[in-house]
Amino acid sequence: MDQSYRIPLIVHTPNCKEQLIDQMTESVDIAPTIIDWLDGNIPADWNGRSLLSIVKNTQPQLPPREFVVFEWDFRELYYTDFVEKLKLAPEECNLAVIRSNEWKYVHFPAFPPLLYDLKNDQYEKNNLASDPKCDSIKAEMIGKLLGHRMRHAERQMANMKLTPAGPQISHGPPHRQILES
Repeated sequence: MDQSYRIPLIVHTPNCKEQLIDQMTESVDIAPTIIDWLDGNIPADWNGRSLLSIVKNTQPQLPPREFVVFEWDFRELYYTDFVEKLKLAPEECNLAVIRSNEWKYVHFPAFPPLLYDLKNDQYEKNNLASDPKCDSIKAEMIGKLLGHRMRHAERQMANMKLTPAGPQISHGPPHRQILES
């Protein structure tokens, strides 16, 4: 399944040395990178992060991502006829994937999950989601996926406070991380 969404990101700049970087990025990183390149302000509530320090090979570079997340909605008729044949409700025709360098977890609202050990099964042939020995890995991946979705949920109104001076929007730092105690 990696082949369907894991594609190279190629950035060409005439003044930068060629380099090959094996860090995970997400498509949501492209717009913040362009805005940063133009010295603009990246909205705090955007999901992506600027990759400019990686592109320019400057210090400090971003820490590598622990994981990437992607979602796919397949309710349209050209993907499947599940909705038309009333096999699934439209809101059930989607999936969410969280992928680290070692594991991939795929969550469906209406189907059993998938869990792959990418180090030992690079072609994703052995679904380990029902293996009790992998319950802790599955729980960890589900927790990270849920945390990611909650952090990146639309929060425009939730982060707004009405004050006598007018509405004020507050955001945390753009690269939020939970500190382990």
